Amino acid sequence: MQEGHPITYLSKSLSKQNQALSVYEKKCMTILMAVDKWCPYLQNMEFIIRTDHKSLLHLTKQRVHTKIQHKALLKLMDLYYRIMYKQGSHNMAADSLSRCHELQSLCAISVCTPAWITNLMEGYKEDPQT
Repeated sequence: MQEGHPITYLSKSLSKQNQALSVYEKKCMTILMAVDKWCPYLQNMEFIIRTDHKSLLHLTKQRVHTKIQHKALLKLMDLYYRIMYKQGSHNMAADSLSRCHELQSLCAISVCTPAWITNLMEGYKEDPQT
């Protein structure tokens, strides 16, 4: 997110092997995938990892028990980040599609319209020949 608005979303389906992992390990994999995807943008400044899994707050203080946890710690070692907890029910942007059964319908879809397109369309409205 930037200035309170999501910039992009990232998702990937889990393989049969990964479906059997614990929620903690799945959330670690999510962090790894995001850091891999946007590493060039994250290297030079502090960034915040928001999670709805409270035990990930202590990722760097826990004893390493799994390969995924070890890989996450290695990947995050050279980066300047903070992990913040956000309760899942308050995380509407991330959970809106997975919680559709609770909402019954998707309430809004955001569309990015560049300013030059808006200016062009307004110019056509003011043109007497159209």
